[in-house]
Amino acid sequence: MAKCYDMWLQPVVIEPADLKRISIPVLVMAGDHDFTSIEDNAEMFRDLPRGQLIIVPASKHGTFNSRPDLVNLAIREFLEQPDGKTPAH
Repeated sequence: MAKCYDMWLQPVVIEPADLKRISIPVLVMAGDHDFTSIEDNAEMFRDLPRGQLIIVPASKHGTFNSRPDLVNLAIREFLEQPDGKTPAH
């Protein structure tokens, strides 16, 4: 557990240039009260050429548990999009 805790305290750094090279659709999802800020998630989304962003209202990091219906709907809609229809921004 100590190793996991140490890992959780380290920020995950993905360089914007690395995100810009991801050519597949990516869904960025976070709670509106998550431990990462909405702006941090939006910044990651903006660097993804085919990224989509959903901020789940009234949830923290455990969005899958606290808002399963909304999370499942968002994931299902993301996965059901035809590959060519994922909006670029």
